[in-house]
Amino acid sequence: MDTPIQLTHFFSFVENRYLLKSGKGKEIDVIGAAGPEIWVCQSKWLIGKKVGTDILQQLQGQADAVMEDMEPLCLRMWLFGHDGLTQSAETYAREHQILWSTRSEMDLLLTHLGLRQLPNI
Repeated sequence: MDTPIQLTHFFSFVENRYLLKSGKGKEIDVIGAAGPEIWVCQSKWLIGKKVGTDILQQLQGQADAVMEDMEPLCLRMWLFGHDGLTQSAETYAREHQILWSTRSEMDLLLTHLGLRQLPNI
């Protein structure tokens, strides 16, 4: 996405490896609440491989479960894909308003926040 996202609230709740529903693909990597917003985030550290639409559909399913159980006023989805997304996944992300970042973009964000960049593994 080319437009910067403005956060109007501080995160009051952040959890990792959050299990709202049971079953394969239901564990949310990171979930956070900022005022009336809930963020559902997925991280895929795939080096040399781009993330496909299957992962985005899984993220959408997790977000649907959060919407059903928590009823936030606003729900945002964000995916970290080390090497980015396939062309079809980029299209899917735009159509479903899923934000996404690559490794280089995540390192820029971490630097901006005064945090250390991601490790080289």
